[in-house]
Amino acid sequence: MARRTPGRGDLRLLIAWVDGKPQVVLYQPVAPGARPDEAWVARTEAGGETRFDRVVLLNRAEVALKGESDFTVEAAIPLADLGLKIQPGLELAMDWGVLTSADGHQVKERLYWANTLATGTSDEAVEARLEPHLWGRLRFTGETAVEDALEQAAPSAIDEALDLDEEP
Repeated sequence: MARRTPGRGDLRLLIAWVDGKPQVVLYQPVAPGARPDEAWVARTEAGGETRFDRVVLLNRAEVALKGESDFTVEAAIPLADLGLKIQPGLELAMDWGVLTSADGHQVKERLYWANTLATGTSDEAVEARLEPHLWGRLRFTGETAVEDALEQAAPSAIDEALDLDEEP
């Protein structure tokens, strides 16, 4: 992908634990119709400015953390909340990554699947920036693959992991 700036449909999902609870935040750099109070801007002297038209919590997302020191994060996020409709043959530009921390507060490193240049952790405006020209490609190859992927991310699996059906 040659496009160097974010466009409509590009997004970032951030999953983080805040006060011991998982939060899923959707960042949309271009979101026509977004309310002014949903906008967010990161400005730094060195990195310039990175803008998002819309930054919101995804309250319908379900997240489970398994393990203690080596752990797995499972998330079920309604595709409609992302504006996605998965169909066989769909190809998306994307990246995914992990931010590591030694203390749970300060980011130590950024590790991404496709954009191996995104390693800096000292400039908020640069770290927030989406760079679609450095993303990889995800292709949904057929109906069975789509059904399998959606089934694996079904909320029922998250319900079990979180014991949501049990009374407190």
